[in-house]
Order: sequence, then structure tokens, then C-alpha cells
Amino acid sequence: SGNSIQNASTGFSFDGVSASSAEGNSISDVGVGVLAISSTGLSFRSNFVANSSEPAFELIFSSGSSFSQCNVSNASAAFSFLGSSGNLVEDSLIDGASPAFSSSAFGSEARSSNTVLNSSFNRSAIYNDVESELAIKWYVRANATMYGVPVEGAFVNMTDAWGNYS
Repeated sequence: SGNSIQNASTGFSFDGVSASSAEGNSISDVGVGVLAISSTGLSFRSNFVANSSEPAFELIFSSGSSFSQCNVSNASAAFSFLGSSGNLVEDSLIDGASPAFSSSAFGSEARSSNTVLNSSFNRSAIYNDVESELAIKWYVRANATMYGVPVEGAFVNMTDAWGNYS
């Protein structure tokens, strides 16, 4: 935790690792920022990857990992999932990466299915092959008050950017 890694081919590499974590690291001018192969249950929090010539975070046959507050700036791809499912990216910021997310199956048995929650990125910078899915979700906290006093039992209606009511 709390490392600064620069000018390397790979910042962190996890191969067959289970239940490990990395927090508060700054990784820049690298090939792959974080590489996970055949790993499960990894936890990444408050990591920053900049200027990566390959994916900032690359998961190959890895599942059940979480990426919270992981920010990416200027990368060939922010997150690349190959045959990897059940991974969660949340509360993260991606700027200057195209694609922001890439999901690909590896054969018919290794499909990718992952979730992005409450993260900012260019929505047109997503690549999914036909065998993969990427769920993009947001959450909202609403506080209803009248004259500064909380309103009990208030009901909040919202619409998304396309006018869909929820």
C-alpha cells in the first residue's frame, strides 16, 4: 500500500492470487498498471494509474474483484476484462482512456460479465463483444426537506438523460 511505481512494464501482477489487496498506490508511465490472471477476490482501493501504454487494470480469467476509487488518466484502456466475471468497479474516474472498459469472452465457457457503479467515464468508449456484458449503474441519495425540516415519507421521482422515468 502507498507505493509509487514509475517506468515499469507492469505495476502490480497477481497470478493465481486469492483475497489480496492494494490500496493508495500511484502507478505511472507503465505498460499494464495492474494485471490479474486467474485470481479471485482481489480488492483495489484508491489507486491511481496514469500514462499506461496497455490497460491500466487488466483481468484475465479473474472474478469477484472490486475496484473502488481507482482513477485512470491517459491509458490505452482503463479496465480490460478477458474471460472475467463478477468484478465491480465503483466510485472511480476515468479520463483519457479509450476504451474505458473492454469486455471479451474467451471461448464459449469464459464469458465476461461485470458491473460499473457510480463511476465517471466517456460512455461512448466501451467495447463489449457479443458474448460479454457490462452493467452500468448509478445510485442517488435524495434528501427531501421543507424549510430545512426533513419530510417524512417523501417520494422522489427522477428521469435519466433519455427521459426515462424511474
